[in-house]
Amino acid sequence: MAKKILFVDLFTHYGYGTTLVQKIAASFEAAGYIPVILDVDSPNAAQTLQQCVRNKKEFLFSFSTGWGITEASKISGKYIHQWLEIPHYASFADHPLYKQEFIDFRLIDTLYGFTDETQVEFCKAFFYKKGNYSVFPHFSLIEVDEPISEDEFAKRGKRVFFSGGATIMERAWSANISATLQSKAVCSLKKSGIDIEGLIDNLLCKEGDHPPLDITLVDQLRSHPTLSGASDQLIANVFTDIDVVIRAIKRRRALEALNGIELAIAGSGWDKCDYLDRQSTLFLGKQKYLECEQSRKNYQISLNTSHGQPKALHDRILHASCQGQVVVTDDSEFVRENFNSGNLVFYSIKEKNIRSRVEKILNDDQLRFKMARTGQDYMRKGLHSSDQAAKRVLQQLKEYELI
Repeated sequence: MAKKILFVDLFTHYGYGTTLVQKIAASFEAAGYIPVILDVDSPNAAQTLQQCVRNKKEFLFSFSTGWGITEASKISGKYIHQWLEIPHYASFADHPLYKQEFIDFRLIDTLYGFTDETQVEFCKAFFYKKGNYSVFPHFSLIEVDEPISEDEFAKRGKRVFFSGGATIMERAWSANISATLQSKAVCSLKKSGIDIEGLIDNLLCKEGDHPPLDITLVDQLRSHPTLSGASDQLIANVFTDIDVVIRAIKRRRALEALNGIELAIAGSGWDKCDYLDRQSTLFLGKQKYLECEQSRKNYQISLNTSHGQPKALHDRILHASCQGQVVVTDDSEFVRENFNSGNLVFYSIKEKNIRSRVEKILNDDQLRFKMARTGQDYMRKGLHSSDQAAKRVLQQLKEYELI
């Protein structure tokens, strides 16, 4: 008899989480399993859980949510998976410090999957050394398009496409950068003599496989005479404050450097950013995940900026490659070594060469088309597919003897 797997579908921004759960559930089904998707917001959620009690599942899979691992979601004093007497594979797209309140790392029946292996090492060093941690890389949520023809490619706009919502900081830059760096958590470190602005500048100047923000920050705190015993919550608060600033600076430097080159930006709030050139930028506004991926098909080039994960491959690169785009992305030794797709153009924030790299590719129609087709051919190998992700989940659960 085919084994059943319970998948948790909980609201995430732009519908990304729902799409991911449905995609990997379909891959498990293709492998012979029976997926049961629990829509937490559905009025039938309780009924679905009762059915799970009567018909035991193999394990519970959740994505980027603490649902089921919080005090509020306990049933009869037990976490959901414990109540159902099944193991739990909890995957996350964000850094664990963003999800700290939703994670109980001492659970021996839960395996936590993070997108970057440096996050796994951080969990072992910072949270609980003996916890169950694994690497759960981004995978493509869309199928590879049919090989794009030269005529079809030529009909696409030459605007550089970028997706992602503008943060409050980016909408009102000076005021909100200042406010973030004056937060209670950050100020407590400043008063102890830690140079936060210097830390940010240092991290922005380093590229490639440098120690990420989490390790750098914790090392500074642990070696500090008065902050060596800093609380986990203080560290988490400082990390999230500084991480938001670094991400925003990276995006601003990339987009601002391209002023005058035609851009198309999908995401809310960008029309409020005073550093973007209004004449050359097309603001597409807020879009749901699948709508955004449909918009991507209208353009030849995509821009990607990293999220402070030195050993991870962002799904924007995967999806752009599936749809026959050239991808302009900040340099990463890990991406160079693990994504030999032939359609990437690397730039360096430090060397300020993004504009020259984009202009060069815009001036060579044949090269752009060849790179776009090469990227599609690479993705067709299935190395970054949901089928591979499903196999990885099963393998890891078996390695930890949870199934």
